[in-house]
Amino acid sequence: MLDSFVGEVYFRVSKHLCIPISEVIRGFHNWDWDIIMLMRKYGEEIKAEQERARELKKQAKKNKNTKRRMR
Repeated sequence: MLDSFVGEVYFRVSKHLCIPISEVIRGFHNWDWDIIMLMRKYGEEIKAEQERARELKKQAKKNKNTKRRMR
């Protein structure tokens, strides 16, 4: 779970609220709306970061292939 999407969301919410991750998990399962909304916010943020990383990687690969053809 440490390197997973959900783990990263729990970590960021925990950091935001300055509470242990176990409290974030408990709050999520007990319908604590503050925690649920923060999890959605950070989940979307992480998805956007992952998409940007994919696009950068794709662009770097495209640039690398273009340089090879120019030689």
